[in-house]
Amino acid sequence: MRLSRSQESEGDREARLSASRERVALSRESETFTERESRLSSQRTRTATLRSQESIEEREVRLSAARESNALSLQSETFTERESRLSSQRTRTAALRSQESIAEREVRLSADRERHALSRESETFTERESRLSSQRTRTMTLRSQESIAEREVRLSADRERHALSRESETLTERESRLSSQRTRTMTLRSQESIVEREVRMSADRERHALTRVRDFHRKGIALKFAKNSDHDFAFSRKRRGP
Repeated sequence: MRLSRSQESEGDREARLSASRERVALSRESETFTERESRLSSQRTRTATLRSQESIEEREVRLSAARESNALSLQSETFTERESRLSSQRTRTAALRSQESIAEREVRLSADRERHALSRESETFTERESRLSSQRTRTMTLRSQESIAEREVRLSADRERHALSRESETLTERESRLSSQRTRTMTLRSQESIVEREVRMSADRERHALTRVRDFHRKGIALKFAKNSDHDFAFSRKRRGP
């Protein structure tokens, strides 16, 4: 006689869930590609139907539970499991983005920008520092692996993007950017040691010296060109006569 789920003991519940997981795993191992696609399609349809009917409170409860479940899952996963998950995620994302239209892409990018803006508005100082630290680590890792050609392409693209960004920015945006830049610079300089300060100032002097040499060289060429032009003009007039 089967017990109702409200009456089963903890041991019975664990045994039932374990058997259910094994049954599902065996079923998915033997399913064909078509069966898998059909199952996932039905699952997405059911999920969409249920979510369209849930109230705001139910949605918040579901999202909160999903975040907790994801956090626990990510904490317990091994390095190999994490790499496998991220690789599958990148593959799915690339496949979806290759199929989207220009309009869909614009909608996605717009939604991403809004979500990022809201996320950054609500993040704490510690969360921001953690995010920036992880971002710097990833960037340094990627840059340490790039070839000279890849580095040149990246720097060229960065320069073009910065130039376009600064051309289109408003006066307020420019002031905000420069203010943030000054604040970051002052913060960094207040934390540097005497040795770091000397190294920075030495590099600054070298950079300024090179800039002035280049400027002087360019001005010298321009002046020489102007003098030659005047000389050629005077010589041609002399040959033509008054």
